[in-house]
Amino acid sequence: MALAIDQDPDGQAISALQHLLHACGVVDEAAPAEGNEFRLYMAENLRKTGYLPES
Repeated sequence: MALAIDQDPDGQAISALQHLLHACGVVDEAAPAEGNEFRLYMAENLRKTGYLPES
């Protein structure tokens, strides 16, 4: 595989929760209006560490 597309599922979940909490009056600040980050991964820009920290 030469290229992988990341649609930022973590950012999407956080944004959705923030919108929901704001709509319910739990938090004062609404989620940012701009969209989530869209990334392309290839051999040249892969990180050398794991995604999740080791416990």
